[in-house]
Amino acid sequence: MGVLQHSSCQPSHRTPRGELYRLAEQCVCSSGRYADDATDVKMAQQSFASLRPALSEATLTCLQRDFHFSTMTPVQAASLPLLLTQKDVVAEAVTGSGKTIAFAVAAVEACSRLERGPIRVVCVSPTRELAAQTSRVFATLCKAHSLNSELITGGSTVEAPERCDILIATPGRLDDLLSRSILDVAGVELLILDEADVLLELGFALQIDRIMKRLPRQRRTCLFSATQTRAVRDLARAGLRNPASVSVKVNSGSETGKTPTELISQHVICRAEDKLRCALDLLKTARKALVFFDSCAAVDFFGRALRAANVNEEGLPRIDSLHGKMAPKKRRAVWAQFRECTSDRVALLCTDVAARGLDVDDVDLVVQVDAPQKPDTHVHRAGRTARAGRAGRAVLLLEPHEDAYPELLRLRGAATAPVEVEVSNSDGLRTSLEDACIRDRAILEKGTIAFTSHVRAYLEHRLPYIFRWEKVSIGSTARLYSLLKLPDMPELRKRAKANGKRGKDWALAFDFERRDVKTGSIKYADEKREAARLKRVAAEKVVREEKKRAASAAPPVPKKKKDEPRKRKGQHDQILDDWSEFAEDERRHKKSRRKKVDEDDPDLLALEALDNPAAAASKAHQSVKNLRGQKKTARRKSKAYAKLRGKKRR
Repeated sequence: MGVLQHSSCQPSHRTPRGELYRLAEQCVCSSGRYADDATDVKMAQQSFASLRPALSEATLTCLQRDFHFSTMTPVQAASLPLLLTQKDVVAEAVTGSGKTIAFAVAAVEACSRLERGPIRVVCVSPTRELAAQTSRVFATLCKAHSLNSELITGGSTVEAPERCDILIATPGRLDDLLSRSILDVAGVELLILDEADVLLELGFALQIDRIMKRLPRQRRTCLFSATQTRAVRDLARAGLRNPASVSVKVNSGSETGKTPTELISQHVICRAEDKLRCALDLLKTARKALVFFDSCAAVDFFGRALRAANVNEEGLPRIDSLHGKMAPKKRRAVWAQFRECTSDRVALLCTDVAARGLDVDDVDLVVQVDAPQKPDTHVHRAGRTARAGRAGRAVLLLEPHEDAYPELLRLRGAATAPVEVEVSNSDGLRTSLEDACIRDRAILEKGTIAFTSHVRAYLEHRLPYIFRWEKVSIGSTARLYSLLKLPDMPELRKRAKANGKRGKDWALAFDFERRDVKTGSIKYADEKREAARLKRVAAEKVVREEKKRAASAAPPVPKKKKDEPRKRKGQHDQILDDWSEFAEDERRHKKSRRKKVDEDDPDLLALEALDNPAAAASKAHQSVKNLRGQKKTARRKSKAYAKLRGKKRR
């Protein structure tokens, strides 16, 4: 890495919630260095040795010898004086601007001036790869001061380090250790949240909140990120004490952007089925490249399919895969191999796990096959190239109905220029991948999973007014994933129903020609998996036959004759019967008022009770009293008659 020089505007201040340093960075690449444009010499000539408070000789020597830094980048010049004077800092700067060196130097300087004891600095990174990269920077600086740094991530066996001055960890692992009271954090002086917006977006908000509550209150906190979000600002207000805000942006002519000036950002409009061919043609022009997809399934499928199809075209680099669902050991090995590769040409198919903070100096091309969910993610993906003053190129592949996305990127400070790429032999590449699917059922299944993941991700896109599901060409997207037939998905059936196709003919609603291959007969290349599949298919066949025999042994259900009258009345007949009953009840009610119906008729009493419940209850009580009186009178008359008959006999 060459010596960095830069020019910038004078910082302006305001103090409602702290100090605001807004530096406009205007850099030009010249032999891997930031060149001086002679507009402001004062900041361009500021070196690490001129900092006040001054850095130690060990740190200055390490920066010059190991990192080849003598002058500061804008974010370092703005944030280091604040960090060295014991202030909380919230820093926003473009990718590749030297944020890691800024907080690492401040942390090591703070530890070197304190007594040796428990953990003094805690640095939290969102991913294992970024934590490992940050750990290497800390290890180099700590070696100059005889300090010790420790890396703890998910999947590691390290519990409580015996002697540790600076701890670098991922949030989940750190929260677990703190909840079990394994780490002694009573002496922590500084908390660093690297890529703070990603920590919050990936669902680590609760872990970050618990970590901050378990650390000492009288500590300093700094947040570093390439983009500032509302969640980061809320976290700064809640967890930092009167923080100083540092914002470093690129001043490119009349516009202020979020990407380095050395970055050539472009977009290509092409069909979905031509995206892979276009990406491979672009890779032929690069020495080291990153290719981003929207899901782990897509990365896994294309990586396996390209290897199985033996796509060894002239000029194509070696292709590896990296995604979040890989085993941690393999994931670390793949990333280390890609990062340390200097002699061979290599391309890495990856998800957004490689989009944030990872520093590979010599990446000269970034291709985005699938557009990201948010414009800020586009900035981070493109920021993997054109780092530390080097030139780089980022290309975004879009479908024809997504042509409004570049305008949104321009409004967000990440403008892209249109470029045309001639696509040739796309059908031949697709045929090779389909043949690979026919030879190995595992690749076919991975392609189907990748297609379904893409469909569901598109339906849940955060920009549905640009990425419209009803405009997606299903047939073209299916050909991109080398499908032999369309999977039976509720989302596709609903789309087909909207196009007028239902039932078994739903697949005809899309411009897709199914290959004349029985997918059920395709075998796994792995003999063990194929044996297990055949065993499972045989068991399912036995179950189907048993159900069929049970259905045939059951007594047949009598079928109704066509001329047999329906026993169940229709809706019209039921309405007529109900009205007839109502009319009969009304007629009887009217007769009762004219005393033409027995007053003890239960139907009449029920009808009158519905008309006037209080009167019905009173009348029922009176009828009981009348009945008792009648019985009493009958008994009295009977006694009087018996007495009269006795007198006559005498």
